[in-house]
Amino acid sequence: MLSGVLSGSAFLSGVHGPYESQSASGAGHFFVAPEVFYPGEIEARNDARNRKEGLLLPADTVADLRKLAKNFGLAEPWL
Repeated sequence: MLSGVLSGSAFLSGVHGPYESQSASGAGHFFVAPEVFYPGEIEARNDARNRKEGLLLPADTVADLRKLAKNFGLAEPWL
């Protein structure tokens, strides 16, 4: 529907294949593109989100950071 009738192209038997050189193909095309990003846009969005919501760290990483903080006598205001 989107590449034929709605685009004004031929449809059903009005569309001819590539080996029917005596007739125009009548084929229409319809393209849907996902969101397009400029270079660095995804990273900028992630940075903004991480600054607002914080980083989600795996439990073992948090445990390692707690262990290091304890070894250096640091409190845990970073949690």
